[in-house]
Amino acid sequence: MSLYIPEIFPGMSLTDAAHRYASAGWYVGPAAITTKHPGSLLGKGWDEQTSRDPWTIATWFQRWPEAG
Repeated sequence: MSLYIPEIFPGMSLTDAAHRYASAGWYVGPAAITTKHPGSLLGKGWDEQTSRDPWTIATWFQRWPEAG
C-alpha cells in the first residue's frame, strides 16, 4: 500500500478525516485535544495500538467524541 495525503474538506468530521487518512495508508489514533501527547487517550504503547481498521476508528470516536 502506498502512502498519500488524502483530501480533507472544511467542516469534515474528525471521524471522517481519520477514515480518509486510514484509507490512504496511515495508522491513526485518537488524542485529547488539550495536549500534543499522542498517547493521551490510548495510553502506554499507543504506537502499537494505532489502526487503519474502520470499525476500530469508529469505536474510538464514539468513545471519545471530542478527540483529535
